[in-house]
Amino acid sequence: DDQVPELGGKTPFEFAQCRNMSTMRLKGAFGFLRTCPEFFQAESMTCILTLLGLSPAQIPSHARAYFETVARGIPVEQEDLIVRCNLVRVDQNKILQSACADGFSVDQMKLATLQAAKLLPDGETKFYRLGGYKNLIVIKGCAREVDQIITFAPHEHCGQSIKNLLPTDTPAARQLAKFAQQSAEALQNYGGMNAMLLPWGQARSQLLPSFYNLHHQTAAAVCATEIVRGMTLCMGMETPVLAGATADTDTDLNAKAQAAIQLLQKYPFVLVHVNGADEAAHRRHPLEKAEFLKRIDSILVDRLMNETDAKILVCADHSTLSLSGKHRGEPQQFLLFRSHFSGDLGNLDGTQAVSLLLH
Repeated sequence: DDQVPELGGKTPFEFAQCRNMSTMRLKGAFGFLRTCPEFFQAESMTCILTLLGLSPAQIPSHARAYFETVARGIPVEQEDLIVRCNLVRVDQNKILQSACADGFSVDQMKLATLQAAKLLPDGETKFYRLGGYKNLIVIKGCAREVDQIITFAPHEHCGQSIKNLLPTDTPAARQLAKFAQQSAEALQNYGGMNAMLLPWGQARSQLLPSFYNLHHQTAAAVCATEIVRGMTLCMGMETPVLAGATADTDTDLNAKAQAAIQLLQKYPFVLVHVNGADEAAHRRHPLEKAEFLKRIDSILVDRLMNETDAKILVCADHSTLSLSGKHRGEPQQFLLFRSHFSGDLGNLDGTQAVSLLLH
């Protein structure tokens, strides 16, 4: 992450002073994992699938929004086009200020989203609210456009004009662009600020190899973020719904720890995904990110270290910079505890992460 002036020139992780992770490094092994393959964008789907052992050839393109429908049980057909749709904040000149509607309360986000969603035409287009600033749109019969439509990830384009970030190049894209522009008019001066719904991240239904076929072991996952839940379900991993898990900094880390401890009694591999640090960075709140990292260390990591004898690997899937809110795909530092490895393991391919734990 960036060195942040308000944190005394430290990164959020340095500022957090994570005691348990320091112990892991001192008594275990460490190194870097290349989680983002060459020519891929740094984003959760690609990086987490890499950490779960998929090769670049096995990572599907145009799939993220589909996995989110799987997580929520939203019905889609193979011929359907699925797009993500962020509630974003803009200024009076329609310049993108926040990709995650930072500044609006949860209730304001809900009301704004439901108000703007009414602008979509009835019939072949369906709108689904996921929560917070996240939403999905499913357009029946338009999956053939998935490779031609051009969209823009909002978190990578803060400070740019919305007119340059609208979907383009296909009939469905033009429908989505019209909807986005209408939502901007409907949500002008909403709650004293300006908001709109911005579609992006087109997808269609996809297949993934199972975790068992990749590693010859069964597995489970503890996660609330829709993209991760969808991927792990598609890979045949047990992925229970967890009360109190929010996919943000208010998530119940004790509940996540308890679920992981219980699943470890049944499965040799358990993925625990924690998303709040990414969200805090997208909001460009470095102190919030640092405080959450410290809570992860003092609650989740502490319990896994002291209440299990499992091997533990801690690694980010990608960086999210606190000063810009953008993703970065450089190799990610990892910590490995209770394995037969020790010291600096150097720079490894991200697909080796599971093997470090299981083999």
